[in-house]
Amino acid sequence: MQTEVYGVKMIYRYTLPNAVFYEESLLRVHAASQDEATAHARNYASDFVERTYTNIEGETVTVRLCDIADCCPVKTANPEIEEVYSGVFRNEAGMPEEDFLELRTDTCSREERKPLRHV
Repeated sequence: MQTEVYGVKMIYRYTLPNAVFYEESLLRVHAASQDEATAHARNYASDFVERTYTNIEGETVTVRLCDIADCCPVKTANPEIEEVYSGVFRNEAGMPEEDFLELRTDTCSREERKPLRHV
């Protein structure tokens, strides 16, 4: 059976005693269909989520898969560039565009991510 390449967007939640972090992860998955790609992604995530570990500060961190947010075929029109994932979103909150885009793209600094590190 012929396979295609899909981009799958996963959302994970990391819970610490005094903080919650979310991670977006984009996977490149070879599968025969979108449903199969989603199943492969879920299986991949099951290997390391729904678990707890101790971080470098001695705190317990719980990781879980929140959602497989999207799955779309990967488009390759240029041999030097491959789009792994493309998502479309709306500003339903009516926020000014600059504020909305800042909120959508705000990431944690290295120091802010420190509590997620393993021992």
